[in-house]
Amino acid sequence: DEGTVSLVNSLFATKLSLDRSASTLPEGSGSLQTLDLSGSMVGFTGGKRVAELLLGNSSLRSLRLDNNTLQTCGAMFGSALSRNTTLEELRMSGCGLSDTALEIAEALESNRESALRVLDLSSNGLNRAVGVQLAKALRANETLQVLRIHTNLLGDKAVRALIDALTINTALEE
Repeated sequence: DEGTVSLVNSLFATKLSLDRSASTLPEGSGSLQTLDLSGSMVGFTGGKRVAELLLGNSSLRSLRLDNNTLQTCGAMFGSALSRNTTLEELRMSGCGLSDTALEIAEALESNRESALRVLDLSSNGLNRAVGVQLAKALRANETLQVLRIHTNLLGDKAVRALIDALTINTALEE
């Protein structure tokens, strides 16, 4: 977790430095587009810094956080996703999000400017409330193409709501 915080702090510093000298760089130089921290022992503090990075970053397109201990970070990522307009892929499989993923599902519904095309929340112990909110989001969201939610505890009510939402959502492919 300490290493993640250090890395993200460095990314913030690099971004600030690049922002100040942008006029001397060719377009697109120094823009981090993919960050893969899968299995990197990212915990609460590192997760918080990564979520903060999403709030101010306009170049990051793919964020992979699979298999980290982010149990209490769902609200922070939901808040970031509700305002982020550039992230296209978020993979958080096996992070123990459980009911804290509710805010992520709410962000899918509320952010009309979202570019998110791939969301992986598999193996997180998601409950019925999260599943029902994901179904509501699918009714409104037109950009998401891939939603992975296997190996969760959604229950019959959430599965029925998801199936109903799929009759309306035409963007989801997988």
